[in-house]
Amino acid sequence: DTGSNGYFSSTPAIRKDLQGKGKLTNSVIGYGSNSSGLYGIGDGDSLYLSMVSETKMGNLTIPEQVVSFTPGARTLGTKFLKHYRVIIDWSVKEIILIPTDEFVNNTNESFGLSPFYNNDELHVRMVMFGSEADKQGIKLGDRILEVNGNDMRIFTKDMWCDVIYN
Repeated sequence: DTGSNGYFSSTPAIRKDLQGKGKLTNSVIGYGSNSSGLYGIGDGDSLYLSMVSETKMGNLTIPEQVVSFTPGARTLGTKFLKHYRVIIDWSVKEIILIPTDEFVNNTNESFGLSPFYNNDELHVRMVMFGSEADKQGIKLGDRILEVNGNDMRIFTKDMWCDVIYN
């Protein structure tokens, strides 16, 4: 599935398997919804972000990458795919990834929350446990009024597309 704006996503069962093999480090947990789309915001659940020592796909090996683990997820997101020329050979059910630049996703840079757009407003859809957002008492559904001194009380679809793209 490439319906994600992120990097790699996988399931809690795979996370448990990798953890048992000692291949995970630096895990953080979030609560709320980590997905949205044309259908609206997804169901709430826990999200784990973990550093995976090595990720392999066919003949491609990527060291030290942050992977998100949440129920039902198995995606290669657009932030990952934009670093590759993608060739899909449907006849043999194969995806060929040809690097176009160096792909690095080995840090989790976050304010500790994930926003979502709804009816020209920006709201909190996920909070990471122990993050600055969590410590400051930010809750799911809180309306975001300002970011870095910029007024967010009127937030358009074009502005949301810019957030997602960048």
